[in-house]
Amino acid sequence: MLKYSIKKGRPLNFTQGMSWTEELREFEFAAQVEPVGDAEAYGWSLEQPEENLSEIEELLDDIMKDLEGLETEDELASTEQLDDENSSN
Repeated sequence: MLKYSIKKGRPLNFTQGMSWTEELREFEFAAQVEPVGDAEAYGWSLEQPEENLSEIEELLDDIMKDLEGLETEDELASTEQLDDENSSN
């Protein structure tokens, strides 16, 4: 598979078929269920005041919109590349 991608000049994408939303949800889920690796940092985080969740949600929404825009641009670029390859063959 690696040889094929190198010969054809196509990058490997191990998350193909997943949207940014799905990838983000998986990451957030893993962050919630994984055990804490540094007990001292965890204790320090408990002493910190809570962040404004509505601000965080707004920032997350903005990021999601930006990522969806990038995803659309990537799809267009790959479609154009395939069209170029097909027209040259």
